Amino acid sequence: MVEETVVEETVVEEPEVEVVEEVAVVEPVEPEPEPIVEEVVAAEAVRSAVVDVPLEPDDLKKVEGIGPKIAGILNDAGIVTFEQLSKTDVETLDRIVRQEAGITIANPGTWPEQAALAAEGQWDILEKLQDELKGGRRV
Repeated sequence: MVEETVVEETVVEEPEVEVVEEVAVVEPVEPEPEPIVEEVVAAEAVRSAVVDVPLEPDDLKKVEGIGPKIAGILNDAGIVTFEQLSKTDVETLDRIVRQEAGITIANPGTWPEQAALAAEGQWDILEKLQDELKGGRRV
């Protein structure tokens, strides 16, 4: 006798899939690298040079006509070195000392010249010039 086997076929339908929206893949953004210590130190050195921050103030009283009070006034105005004083025009010095501080006896006419010699370390020439001055004025 022959056996018959009946195989039933089942058809499975796949459900329909609806695409709602497309998603874009975004690469992660790497943060900016932190500056290394040497770059920070170099940037600070450049800033100091540009701002002309002195390491140590000079004794401005070495300039004929500048005493402790006027030296303090100049320091308060940001003039603390011979170099700075040498580059400040007489009109500005006159405004700072005579007009704003009210020290009308002061005469800053030779201060930048004297300060330039002091800044260059030309003490002998400065001394000869000061021998010709009285209270910072040429006599």
